Amino acid sequence: MGVTKRVDFKEDINNIAEVFKALGHPARIQIMNILMMEESCSCGNIVKILPLAQSTVSNHLLELKKANLINITFSGKSSIYSVEKDKLNVLNQFISNYIDNIGTDSFKKKTSHKTISITEVLEERKEFSPKKKKISSNLKLHNYQFKHKK
Repeated sequence: MGVTKRVDFKEDINNIAEVFKALGHPARIQIMNILMMEESCSCGNIVKILPLAQSTVSNHLLELKKANLINITFSGKSSIYSVEKDKLNVLNQFISNYIDNIGTDSFKKKTSHKTISITEVLEERKEFSPKKKKISSNLKLHNYQFKHKK
């Protein structure tokens, strides 16, 4: 996780992003479905259900654990996995708020004299973004050129 891309975001937004990242693979979504239906399950039982190797399922479970989407309890030599319901409630609340706010003013940028849509804001950014500078022909003379390329 790179610090530079996340330094300006609030902690709750970073947490939601981690959840979406963890759920960004179909196998992990399927594992979450299994755990929600079964309430708890061992890695071996998940392997029996999914057409994946045990090591692959273990890696996916690890990614889900890193995002705090699942809990692990130990029963003898077995690890038993279950869904972290508090984390799902946070995700559910985020998605519900997002859906409820689509089309409302919270998706628009307000200015002192008018309201601008997100599309207009993005267009403004394109218009004022710095353009690539042309490389001076003098600089080209000092760059190494491969003999087989012209």
